[in-house]
Amino acid sequence: MSKTGIKPLVIDDEIPDITGRTDEGTPISLADFKGRALAVFFLGKGFERTEITMVKNIKRHIDDFLEFECSPIVVSQESEEVLSSIRESEDLPFLLLSDAGGVIHAAVNGCATDASIGSWLVNDEGKIVSAVHPMPPREQVNATVASLSRVVARSRSSQL
Repeated sequence: MSKTGIKPLVIDDEIPDITGRTDEGTPISLADFKGRALAVFFLGKGFERTEITMVKNIKRHIDDFLEFECSPIVVSQESEEVLSSIRESEDLPFLLLSDAGGVIHAAVNGCATDASIGSWLVNDEGKIVSAVHPMPPREQVNATVASLSRVVARSRSSQL
């Protein structure tokens, strides 16, 4: 339990039904994606060099995510206007979700913070199945794809 009294999410927890806004301003919750696996990358506020490098690396790996039938999503504490500008300038093929009030970050981390939280893999049932701690952008994306590969391999072997 954090100082705020909010229990941070852990592996096997369901992703909360908390709404953010897409970069187009549409309200949406991560829980709305049940039925689809997600790779959720959490970024703080301030889209600077590190955050731009992160989204560029996610874009470079889009085929890896799609191969595993997984949709990458970036949750940032930036406004939808800033995220829309980033999506357009970087031609990003994945969802950018604004958590300007820090509500999603608080639910995940136990407190609203500007620090990045890392990334989570969420299965098609809406449960967190893996977490990757924050690291430099290239390593973060590579570690998330590697974790996704392991999760999919375990899932496939358990179905045999």
